[in-house]
Amino acid sequence: GIHPWAVYAFTGLGLGYFSMKRGLPLLISSLLEPILRGKSYRKFVETSVDMWIMVLTVTGLASAFGMACSQITSGVHYALGVPNNFTVYIIVNIFMSIIYIATAVSGVDKGIKIVSDINLTLALFFLAAMFCLGPTTKIIQIMFSSLSSYLQNFIGDSLLMDPFDEKFSQWHQWWTVFYWAWWCSWGAFCGIFIARISKGRTIREFVFGVMGIPPIILFIWFSTFGGSGLELIMGNVNHILRQVVMSDPTSVTFEFLKFRPLTHLWYWIVIFLLFTFQITSANSGAWVMATLSSNGTVNPTKRRIIIWSIVMSSTAAIIYKSGGIKGLQMAALCVAFPYLILTAFAIYAMMKEFVEVEAPKLK
Repeated sequence: GIHPWAVYAFTGLGLGYFSMKRGLPLLISSLLEPILRGKSYRKFVETSVDMWIMVLTVTGLASAFGMACSQITSGVHYALGVPNNFTVYIIVNIFMSIIYIATAVSGVDKGIKIVSDINLTLALFFLAAMFCLGPTTKIIQIMFSSLSSYLQNFIGDSLLMDPFDEKFSQWHQWWTVFYWAWWCSWGAFCGIFIARISKGRTIREFVFGVMGIPPIILFIWFSTFGGSGLELIMGNVNHILRQVVMSDPTSVTFEFLKFRPLTHLWYWIVIFLLFTFQITSANSGAWVMATLSSNGTVNPTKRRIIIWSIVMSSTAAIIYKSGGIKGLQMAALCVAFPYLILTAFAIYAMMKEFVEVEAPKLK
């Protein structure tokens, strides 16, 4: 849906405006400039916000990196039969870290662009293949019915918690609420990166590009894979898949692919996609962290990028060792929700800026 992209779009729009047009640093604290202007406590608030944002961003990126490493470890287990344990996880973690450090220090225009082009092309091929392998008719039906349900129940489902149903309340806690927190933990990272690559766009182009195109692609993606998986479960084709969904989410995709022709080919394509998508996110994240720790400069030193790359991969391993997937989820939850409070202040600051500065120019 548009929920996560609304978080990213607002942060990116505000940072792009204050950084590119007003000449402020590419820092989250710049969003608060209209309400901190002239205040004696401005420096303290800005420093506190930027330090907390660094902790938030590292935790969010480390959680995502940790889950990607866990999924790749599961994939290697399915493809090669190697043990799915912490030792293999560490090997995957180290290998991925070396690659994304190398691509991160090569620069946004080189390393990140090359990896992004590769994984986007392969992901579209994989999506098209799974759609054609079917059940195609069922997938199309799911797309339309899901879109209808989403539009009709947009507000209700956005806030649904089921407080009096213990079974569904737990599900919402570990998935719906976790994704709320995860989106918030990625808000600063995605916002800064989107702002960096969107220079020269109008506000209309920016909002459509961020909140229009990605949700459409993801809607098709989840309809295809979710619909195919539900068909297997509800048609009693794969009894194990239901158990894997509940017990080991990192293995779900590979269990699903057991019932597709050329199974091992798809295993390796998914492993490669996980690898390249996470490399894209991780090296972008290393650049963002280096930017945050360099007072918002858009050209941080390679030394800072390398340091933050090592911090993220090490944090992912520590959190995973401490609590596995639930540990990664809890880490994101603990630091993310205060971002909603910051967002409320930032929205007010943006409205204040547009009314006082931009609106008079239109008269």
